[in-house]
Amino acid sequence: MAPVRTIAVIGAGIMGRGIAHAAALGGYRTILEDLVPAALRKAETEIRANLDKAVELGKVTAPDADSAFSRIDYAGAVADAAREADLVIEAVPEEMESKIEIFTLLDKICRPNTILASNTSSLSVTEIASVTYRAKKCVGMHFFNPVHKMKLLEVVRALETDDDTLATAAEVGRRMGKEVVVIKESPGFITSRINALIGNEAFYMLQEGIASAADIDKALKLGLNHPMGPFELVDLVGLDTRLSILEYLHKSLGEKYRPAPLLVQYVKAGRLGRKSGRGVYEYPEAKGASPTVEMARQELASDPTNLNSANRYWKALGNCNGHDVRSGRYVIEAYRAAALISHEGASAFAKAYRELYEISGEPPRAEYFDQDLIRALSDFRQKAADQEGSNISWILASIERPQ
Repeated sequence: MAPVRTIAVIGAGIMGRGIAHAAALGGYRTILEDLVPAALRKAETEIRANLDKAVELGKVTAPDADSAFSRIDYAGAVADAAREADLVIEAVPEEMESKIEIFTLLDKICRPNTILASNTSSLSVTEIASVTYRAKKCVGMHFFNPVHKMKLLEVVRALETDDDTLATAAEVGRRMGKEVVVIKESPGFITSRINALIGNEAFYMLQEGIASAADIDKALKLGLNHPMGPFELVDLVGLDTRLSILEYLHKSLGEKYRPAPLLVQYVKAGRLGRKSGRGVYEYPEAKGASPTVEMARQELASDPTNLNSANRYWKALGNCNGHDVRSGRYVIEAYRAAALISHEGASAFAKAYRELYEISGEPPRAEYFDQDLIRALSDFRQKAADQEGSNISWILASIERPQ
């Protein structure tokens, strides 16, 4: 079995920072990567807070928590994180294009014996591995949110995954404190496939007025002994993430996984769950507009094209009562007016959307963009600097693809 000393985690979103926490606590040198400095700062703060909470609850000793925290390094580029790693765990948003792009890059950067793992919850690891020259060294490692609390790890054997890679991934999981199940690749694996059906049916029941969301949750908790109801769970996971999984399972496994229209409507409305302050339920502690947000919103309303005002509003939303409540709708609200009149505004708009995507995984959605905005972004793309122009091109390509 291949020895693993250093683990790189690609993507510092909710899952990535949780995986880094577990890896460091398992004794591994851990390198957490993200292109967005704010995402790394948020990850560092949250990992420290979660370790301190574990000490307070008596689950970890203070010296062990400090040692784990000291084992985590941070990188702003994939190459810097992955070059020396024995195992790389990809934790980018649940989109096949993103995962293929990362695995193509990792295959070029990493040493020949480095194992590449995907944290996908439903996508084909075989398809992801096919873009590399090391399919035998590719495996699925599906962690669960919140990673530092949830005990299960699904280790997924792709078509060409060899026994040594599978054994190594399982052993790493056990050192992270996880209970490991090993499965043959199938769309949705075990948990996502079953959870998607339960959660989707719950949305159909809510849509048909059979019962309230609270009563549906209560019925499954008390009648089936589920620790969380389907709506509590989807608000935690993210409605956009659940919709993405259902769309893939519908395509792969057929009609029984067709997403409930109500779920689709909620996602279009920006009701993404706890992370946005509103999903099936309301989360005023995350969503509630603080005085700082209200002041920034009023300032922006008085001069919608002022980039400084837009930046202050965007920053305030990122620190709203200790929560980041930003979403695609707020990018439009903050930067649309500025993006229509100058390439600086278009560049700021694109940078904010890229930051949102890297932190929360929410891609640009075509329904948020009117023709005037699309035309302005297209016109200003040529005048923007290289990186800014690349961000604008990414937005335009994203909204042209079917979501």
